[in-house]
Amino acid sequence: MNLSDSESKREIASDLQGLQEIVYTYRDQFGWKTLLQMVPVAGMIFGALTNRSKTDFRAHSRTYNDESSTLVPG
Repeated sequence: MNLSDSESKREIASDLQGLQEIVYTYRDQFGWKTLLQMVPVAGMIFGALTNRSKTDFRAHSRTYNDESSTLVPG
């Protein structure tokens, strides 16, 4: 296929513009996807840390009486 010089340059520019649009679309969608995936992960980590701190507090605020195996206020 013989193309003139100007047609060849136009086709290359068109191909580059298409590639640029693909890269921009991928970048935008990847950014939103990553952000939305991080929100639940951050929530799980925060929930685990707050739940752990409540459990640690409860465990240290009471002690067991070894003889009767009942809770004794500490």
